[in-house]
Amino acid sequence: VFLRFVDSFDVMRLELIGFVEANLECDALIQTLLEKITVEWRLDLKNCRGQAYLGSGDVSYKLKAFACKVQEKYPLAICTHCSSYSFNTWWSKSIPVPAVKRAIETFEEILMFFGASSARGKQLDHVIAYGLR
Repeated sequence: VFLRFVDSFDVMRLELIGFVEANLECDALIQTLLEKITVEWRLDLKNCRGQAYLGSGDVSYKLKAFACKVQEKYPLAICTHCSSYSFNTWWSKSIPVPAVKRAIETFEEILMFFGASSARGKQLDHVIAYGLR
């Protein structure tokens, strides 16, 4: 977990504050993250003005569910793309492996599809947060 913040000299900083096991069930991961962040690391989420997560596969939807849970209680903690997303995209496109290139192109198409409509984005967020029940 990295924490990005503005220090007392108005300088933006990014610091590693710890690690969290990510192979837990979704609800357990949400609870573990909330406890670690608020109790163990003593961070007050009322002061949070943004959140960004970078994960893939099962971890991705779990982190999205966590982000939704945080934003429900703390609406100013707006979820955005992780700052390293652009670098990762550029780096993966520079690899001349057709399968990787196709996967990235497909991922970008999916992002554009859900990003083009707020209704689709909300439906996706709901499915990620609550599943296909």
